[in-house]
Amino acid sequence: MAKIDVKKVAQLARIELTDEESAKLGQQFEEILGYIQKLESVDTQGAEPAYHPFEMKNAFRPDEVRPPLGVERLLEIAPRADRGMIEVPPIIERKD
Repeated sequence: MAKIDVKKVAQLARIELTDEESAKLGQQFEEILGYIQKLESVDTQGAEPAYHPFEMKNAFRPDEVRPPLGVERLLEIAPRADRGMIEVPPIIERKD
């Protein structure tokens, strides 16, 4: 992978890299791509797809119908509440 490509990826990821870091990452990318090329040469005719290396079981619990907590209980367990509303940190900062 060319140095300019590493710089472009870093720019897209919004990270700053020194020239040394770019060179090292470029070398690592080349090694990774080399491994992928090795995998492409493996004969997979007749191999069944493996979606997961281990047998998986559903870990979900069955749904249970429960009565709602109610506004008063929700306000009791909320980290912060004021005038019947749950307070949350601002997501967008205002520039007044």
